[in-house]
Amino acid sequence: MDDIQEVIREEKNLGAIAGDTESIKSQQEEFKQFQVKVVNAVSKEVEKSNRSGQGLIQSAASGVNTGVMEKDLEAMNDLWNSLKQAMAERERKLDQGLLQSGKYGEALGGLMSWMDEMEGMMQNQKPPSADYKVVKA
Repeated sequence: MDDIQEVIREEKNLGAIAGDTESIKSQQEEFKQFQVKVVNAVSKEVEKSNRSGQGLIQSAASGVNTGVMEKDLEAMNDLWNSLKQAMAERERKLDQGLLQSGKYGEALGGLMSWMDEMEGMMQNQKPPSADYKVVKA
């Protein structure tokens, strides 16, 4: 969870959205690099932790209290979700700043690129699990 908190601090230190087109473009590029280098690496660790944690919870003998582990996983996922929301908000603000700077076409291109990325991500997602503990987490 320290990694997630560090990424949250780094995201907050990216600075305010600029007002001119070139600065916003540079901020968008910096943000994309941040996502690729930092956020994606932590994302893999979060997924790995979730898989390991769920595996441990599911393989625990009956009568073994897994509540602490479930709470830890939930706390980690809440933190991760808040980071993803902050990242989405930053991306939205950058696109909005670009739009307000008079470059509607470029903002639309950014939106289309994002939609293409999201479509690819959604196509690569695993089907939801029917296991109660996974759904609960």
